[in-house]
Order: sequence, then structure tokens, then C-alpha cells
Amino acid sequence: MQRIAVARSGERASRLVWACHHGRMPTQVIIRTVPAGAPPAEDGLYFSVAHLPEPEIPRHMPHARSEEEVSCPECAAARKVVMDDDGAIALAVRIAESAKEQMFGFANRRQAAVHVTVAGPAMTAHIIARDVATYLYGDDIPHTHQADPRLAGG
Repeated sequence: MQRIAVARSGERASRLVWACHHGRMPTQVIIRTVPAGAPPAEDGLYFSVAHLPEPEIPRHMPHARSEEEVSCPECAAARKVVMDDDGAIALAVRIAESAKEQMFGFANRRQAAVHVTVAGPAMTAHIIARDVATYLYGDDIPHTHQADPRLAGG
């Protein structure tokens, strides 16, 4: 199972993109980690976990990849909010459903990217759900997904 790398302080946030296929319409879910207190400049919808009906979010604690990471308090705290691909997709779906109830039409007809920030203890997981209207009007959660190297950024 692939995991999302955590960006160290001062570095550009790492991100990984999944191309999720729901019927014929691909959906891209981009996960990024950015320092708390420094939200991205893009316009978007910002949710805390408390805004979701059920705040429990699937997450895992990846093994440290280096001694430096083990000794870095920021990295240790950041690992608490790193999610695997299933957790990221489930969270994107739940946010879309929650947002639909609160503000219908947040994903416009052109299906522009939707930016959602979920607060964590020391880091913020920034989720961009592109073509999120797929989730708004679909009954099933996508179950097939794979990393797309053409979309992944550094």
C-alpha cells in the first residue's frame, strides 16, 4: 500500500495523486501536507474534522524511514495525520457528502478543483478533490484506484 510522504519544515509539501475511476469519469484526489497555521493560498472550502458527521478518519502510522525522521518531533507529529489511499478517498467522499448538505453547488458545473483542509495536531492534510461532482451524484464509493505518475508532483 502506498503512503504519502511528509514534507519537512521549510520544504515544499509532498503530494501524491490518485486517479480514481468511477464509471467513465476519472476523479483525482490530491493529498498534501502543509504546516499548520500556513494554509495554502488557493481559494477553497476549509473544514475541520469536527465538521464531519463522524470525525473518526482512517489513518495509519507509517514506519520511520530514517534516523533523522525518528528524531524530528515535527515528523513524528505529522505521521499522525498521514493517510493511506483508502483513507484519503473515504475522507474525500465524506467531505463531499457533508459539503453537499451544507452548501449545495460548491462544485460548479465545470467541476473545478475543490480545496478542503482538514486540521491536524501539527500538520494539515490538504485535500484537493477534482471532479468531486462524481461523488456528489454517485451512489457508490470508488473501489479501484491507482497512483498515476503523470499527475504526481514533487
